[in-house]
Amino acid sequence: MNIEVNALRRAVEPLTHMMSGLGLKVSFQGSSALTEFDPDTGVPKRVVLPMIPGDADPDLISAFHGYLDHEVAHCMYTKLSKNMLKECENSTLQTIHNMVEDARIEKLMCRRFRGSAFNFQKLREKVFPPSNFILTEEGNFAEYQRFMQALLYSIRALSGQEYFQESRKVSKRIDALCNYLDERFGDRLRGMETTEDSFELAKDIIKDLDLKLSEQPASKGKGEGEKEESSESEKHDEGQFDGEDPEGIPKALIVDKTADPTTDFFKSNVKNTIVKDAAKLIENLEYSVYSTDADRIEYAPESTDFDTVQRIEDATRGMTAPIQKNLERAIAARSIAVWNTGLRSGRLHNAALGKLITGDERVFRRKKEETETKNVAVSLVIDCSGSMRGSSSRLACTSAYALANVLTRMNIAFEIIGFTTAIDRPVGSYKKRFSRYEPLYLPIFKGFNDKWDSRAKMRLGQLASSSFENLMRNNIDGESIQICGDRLLSRPEKGKIMIVLSDGFPAADGDREEQKSHLKAVVENLEKRMKIVGIGIDSTAVRSYYSKNVVIYKLEELPGQVVQELRKALLS
Repeated sequence: MNIEVNALRRAVEPLTHMMSGLGLKVSFQGSSALTEFDPDTGVPKRVVLPMIPGDADPDLISAFHGYLDHEVAHCMYTKLSKNMLKECENSTLQTIHNMVEDARIEKLMCRRFRGSAFNFQKLREKVFPPSNFILTEEGNFAEYQRFMQALLYSIRALSGQEYFQESRKVSKRIDALCNYLDERFGDRLRGMETTEDSFELAKDIIKDLDLKLSEQPASKGKGEGEKEESSESEKHDEGQFDGEDPEGIPKALIVDKTADPTTDFFKSNVKNTIVKDAAKLIENLEYSVYSTDADRIEYAPESTDFDTVQRIEDATRGMTAPIQKNLERAIAARSIAVWNTGLRSGRLHNAALGKLITGDERVFRRKKEETETKNVAVSLVIDCSGSMRGSSSRLACTSAYALANVLTRMNIAFEIIGFTTAIDRPVGSYKKRFSRYEPLYLPIFKGFNDKWDSRAKMRLGQLASSSFENLMRNNIDGESIQICGDRLLSRPEKGKIMIVLSDGFPAADGDREEQKSHLKAVVENLEKRMKIVGIGIDSTAVRSYYSKNVVIYKLEELPGQVVQELRKALLS
């Protein structure tokens, strides 16, 4: 089972800051791929990409990356005036200008970012395979569509895209169209620098090819006894040419009014190929996520209830020293004794006494204990779901507080982080039932690089107060534990220990059985790379998922059972 949620999101992470600076938001949602445009500028404002799993075909991920690079290029280089937008409205000019402008911005994007060339290449290979080139002559769709596909390939080939130059070898129509356009517009296609250049060029191409919409009404069914041969108007309705010159270039291309003259043939090809591939991939997943857009990992609010924090401090003060002593004894038992010899003071080293004959007084040594058991990082992970409200959250909070005091005294790096969900299921219609709909919320009480100071203590103390209960919703354990595990694995320490305090099973909107299976797979995978101890808070559910586990019902049990497991983890 794949346990990585979204490979595509990780792949485009380096672009995040650039995109936000350009006003472009990227969302990951279901199996969708679409672009929303600003009506005032015609520039993309939101791109939706599918939730592709970690074991997806790398070429498919690169193809989607290319699609995103394409939209970023529009944000950077497309500058449409209000007059341009008005002139393009409900017009074939919009279709042709898209083709010309797309070729221009992709060239500029490749000049600035070398990686974009690779992503564009993968996008073209996926969306426009060579087998499609011949369909411009023999496709089973309307002549208008076949010609527009040929025009798309020709414009890109003449603008310098080597991939589409190969289409000339496959299709006579594309080759003839390239020759025709090259003679009339080749220099302009290769030399476009601004949106205004591409806009004027698109208008001239339309004028030269005489592309227009039919004024004829849609064809009607034939009555009895009528001829089977198509009339001229019916040919127009089907998207036929008025005529062709000897090179196969149309004198006029006429299409019925029912067709959409603003079709973006590039994006329609994207949706017909890689989006379908992504949908099939997601359909077969054992664990799927609708969206990660609203997931949050952030510092928890600080409590203002000083009395609660003081009560926790009082409750744990007496157990900190015994726990620390227990662990340090275990560490000392596994320490490696190293002697520094040849010293002038220290313990007498019998084997070196012979040096005295020569007057050498360096016959002493000192013992130095070295241990790697403290070269560890610890992640304390707390279930903050609604079922933990009340006594369970107070027990988990106090237990984590006591362990934090001990780890601080022992100078061991640690983090305290919780997990729950943020808001209810997002509104929408779904063709597939997803394993998870709700956004994740992971409150950080103390980060690895933070001090265990009053601010961290007040954040953790919030968990034991009634005000935090409004934030305690459902629990998606698998993904949450995976995120905490990834944070822990990024630490430089040699040893990694995760302690999970939880009171039950995964429970959130979505497929509960898939959520449980996913948690089991995540823990099994992480246990190969770190030590994990599941602490059941008033619940034995941890026994179903964590091979090393203990159950506690009251704080007094912490120094015994829990520390015993922690001791084993430290020394194993």
